[in-house]
Amino acid sequence: MPRRAVALFSGGLDSLLAVETVRKQGIEVVPVWICTCFQKPYVEMVKKGKDLKQLGAELSERSGFSITVLSVCKEFFHIMQDPPRGFGKNMNPCIDCKIVMLKRAKSYMAETGASFIITGEVLGQRPMSQNRDTLYVIEREAGAEGIVLRPLCAHHLEQTVPENEGWVDREQLFGFRGRGRKPQMALAEGMKIIRYPQPAGGCLLTEPEFAKRVRDVLEYNTSVDEQTAPLCAAGRHFRISDTLKLIIGRDHSENLFLERFRETHTLIIPDGVPGPSGMIAGEFKQEDDKMICCGILARYITKAEGEIVFNIYHLSGDTEQVRTESLPEEEVERMRI
Repeated sequence: MPRRAVALFSGGLDSLLAVETVRKQGIEVVPVWICTCFQKPYVEMVKKGKDLKQLGAELSERSGFSITVLSVCKEFFHIMQDPPRGFGKNMNPCIDCKIVMLKRAKSYMAETGASFIITGEVLGQRPMSQNRDTLYVIEREAGAEGIVLRPLCAHHLEQTVPENEGWVDREQLFGFRGRGRKPQMALAEGMKIIRYPQPAGGCLLTEPEFAKRVRDVLEYNTSVDEQTAPLCAAGRHFRISDTLKLIIGRDHSENLFLERFRETHTLIIPDGVPGPSGMIAGEFKQEDDKMICCGILARYITKAEGEIVFNIYHLSGDTEQVRTESLPEEEVERMRI
């Protein structure tokens, strides 16, 4: 009798309850956190200079489970160019994302000797990816028909292979539905789960400001990569021209984060006065571009008046000084992404 299942684990209450529900039936559960490079924990990790192994350790400590982190970043970057099933309200390709995640979970089944997959999904909780028809489309496209068990809403869905084969008892599963949280909270209380973390998988692509910045990247650069999400989540962004974007830090930690890109991007740092650091995405095409970028930076330096000197650190290794005053607020806001 199969005794192992792979769990798509976000770290929140729903996935925690799904894991515990199946564990109670004597099944060994292997929780995995699948990284698309656009989730908050990944971005926070990169900004702190950590790697995926360290992220796995932090997620494990936070959840109380041993979490394996699996990456689907390359596949997800490809999807972002033109998702076959479109974006959600913002820049979130939820259906295609779920397909990629299930495909990776299925391949991990073979690696670990597992027989099925479990998720904490609840029917109707997410309008785009958690309605009945879409759930089955996702399974079919991922090649995982019949082997995905959703313990929290199983009574509203067709029986799965683990139920039909008697590996799990359907009567011990649930029929939760909709966006309400009371049934899950009551179940957690019954399982003596008093403290539980917020979901760890929060997708930044659902957030309007972040999505706007990603849309800008796709419009002008046509591709996304490992740097896209951390940079889109950092600082203030300004579109100067078709070939030039300026990102400036909002605090000391963001300044330090941007300055780590010194070997791959041109940096602008105020000389002799405290203030934000700026990173150039793209290249200067006209001499005015430098003055505009420095003028924007000057707008956020509060302890100086009149002209301010900036050091521009070029990729060639040369350092150039520019002296300028702050641009008018309305002009700065016109370029802000």
